[in-house]
Amino acid sequence: MQIIRQWRNLEGLKRGGHGHDEGGIDGTKPGELALLCPACPHPGINLPPDWNLAPAAKLCVIYYCVIFLPH
Repeated sequence: MQIIRQWRNLEGLKRGGHGHDEGGIDGTKPGELALLCPACPHPGINLPPDWNLAPAAKLCVIYYCVIFLPH
């Protein structure tokens, strides 16, 4: 299982563009390889600007559009 963890770490570094970083692998900070979940609502990305002013009924529709409609 240890080799699988090492392989996944190296693949993540490569896919994140840190394979040939000047700081090396040790220069990668925690969270730099994390990806944003496309299904989670993110203000400024997949939520309208006035989402916090919307009534509760409209928030349900916004949630449905963010989660279930193709992006």
